[in-house]
Amino acid sequence: MNELSLQRRIQRVGIRLQARLEAGIGDRWIPMVLSAALASVVGSLAVAQFESLASGRELAHLKQSIWLIQQGMYQDATVVEGNIVETSGSLLVYPLALLASVFEVEQMLLTMQAVAIGVTVLPLWGVARQVVDLRIGASTALLLAYVLNPITHQLAIEDFHLEVLAIPAFVAMVYFGARKKWLFYWICIAWILLCRADLGLAVALWGFLLLGDGVRKRGFWTMSIGFGWSLGFLLILKPLLGQELVLTWGNLFAEENFALAVALLAPLLFLSLISFRHLLPALPLAILYVVASDDSAYYDPTVLLLPFVFIAAAYAMNRLGYIGVDSVFLDARLLLALVTAALFFYIDSSIASPYARPWEWRTLDETDKSVLQAIDSLEDDTNIWATTSALVPLADRENLAILDEPILFYPESAQAIIIVERDIAPRTEEEKQIYDQRLDPLGFRIAYAAEDVKLYRRD
Repeated sequence: MNELSLQRRIQRVGIRLQARLEAGIGDRWIPMVLSAALASVVGSLAVAQFESLASGRELAHLKQSIWLIQQGMYQDATVVEGNIVETSGSLLVYPLALLASVFEVEQMLLTMQAVAIGVTVLPLWGVARQVVDLRIGASTALLLAYVLNPITHQLAIEDFHLEVLAIPAFVAMVYFGARKKWLFYWICIAWILLCRADLGLAVALWGFLLLGDGVRKRGFWTMSIGFGWSLGFLLILKPLLGQELVLTWGNLFAEENFALAVALLAPLLFLSLISFRHLLPALPLAILYVVASDDSAYYDPTVLLLPFVFIAAAYAMNRLGYIGVDSVFLDARLLLALVTAALFFYIDSSIASPYARPWEWRTLDETDKSVLQAIDSLEDDTNIWATTSALVPLADRENLAILDEPILFYPESAQAIIIVERDIAPRTEEEKQIYDQRLDPLGFRIAYAAEDVKLYRRD
């Protein structure tokens, strides 16, 4: 059998397979399998991170906020300063508090986050197949780029971000709007606004695109609801609560923000820039997140950018292809390059890369065990200052403050300090001894010390 004959046989097999998938089986199974696989993998890894004390301040912040609501206390959380409803406008925290009375709060939140990341595959498939008319191969390549994207894994595994729960709603909003299914469209918008009030700016700007596409009535109402909800929160409610919005425009050109743009766009071969108008609704709010100096209220812009980067990429793939009878064809070499780039970026940059050995995350090392032993010796009402590793297990209490670095100015109400050396900048043994000596006049004594973990208690 010569080389040409073999190549033709392979092409025929590929055509037959694609024809079968195009007949309906692909639409039923490909998105479902990828969605379930992604949610299962990132969910188990997120729980493994939590169990090995690698979750951070955002999970602790929400856990403490939920605990305060359950105790009937309307007050600011102390892990991250501020009441979560007043700082972000997220009303979703109240139904989450009800669910937390039934389920273990950490497992529930991390599972919901993983499911949100996984479920996003379904409306993204709908956009690719039914809105921009991509064929099975191109749609699968787009989904694989999402599944393998390092930002996808970071948002699902590294800590907890309440705004992640809005990601599938953003993609579904685009899908239902394009398909003229307006009841589900408005449900998606309502969910987005419940997740976080200022996300309405992105919703409003998507309404502006609808105006340009000739959907005037729905576009106008989308803009009105989005701008009204968000600007009412940002410009009226927050000032009434004494929360000033301070912008630091120099942050916009910081090196880490350039690296973020590359991390979002490069795995997709910068396809999103070809359909820039579909990426544009996310940019103003993402810029606000970057330049706002109030860290308690403004978070990672990747949560907002990720869905729009893939929505824009889907529209870009439509523009790059050529129209067949009922779908858009793309060069197989482009699709292969897209999947290969996504795979390489996953291996090189993902938090779940094989090089990170994620299968070992559930194993507690000696430092983790020491942290848990130190925590077990504390009473539930103890006022504690702690570094990151100890935050989540301690968050079901009224007074808990984060310690980013060892300090010597603790309020009189502080009763205990937990310092885990891996959470802070490296210190020499001499510096540790000097710090211990300086704590002594403040009334703090070492109550526990093992494996670079120290618990200080005030007399």
